[in-house]
Amino acid sequence: MELESVQIYLSLQEAIEHAMNDGLLFDALFMAHRMFRHDPRRLDAIETKLLSFRNAQHPTMTLMSVAAEQPVPLLASSHNDHAGGWRVHAAIVLANLQTPTAISTIHQLGLALAQKEFNSAADFCFLVVNLLSGVDCFRDPMGEQSNIT
Repeated sequence: MELESVQIYLSLQEAIEHAMNDGLLFDALFMAHRMFRHDPRRLDAIETKLLSFRNAQHPTMTLMSVAAEQPVPLLASSHNDHAGGWRVHAAIVLANLQTPTAISTIHQLGLALAQKEFNSAADFCFLVVNLLSGVDCFRDPMGEQSNIT
């Protein structure tokens, strides 16, 4: 690489860092995709850093988790006690029910809602799991007994 190319490359990396630090997340992501389109490892690192700015309760995080077949962050935290907050997350998961992980996520959401005594919401989740997968809602989709009381 020529010295001039290295300087331009470093300037663009610094531009991405400054954009992220200043909260210009879309700009940082746009530049990263233009610069590093052939370097998935670097793009993943930048995307991970950008997502760290996002609240775990944000619906985008639920969508990303469902797409990656990973547990939904909403279920790992009990900070969101708002009775209606579960609806957006359930809708995202329900719209992406192609995997057993999604069914398991709806079941886990039902369990979390039941613990918060949002019984109607929990019943909705359990009904969805039963109707769409035939899974006994009082058993974990992986076959373990559930702690529903």
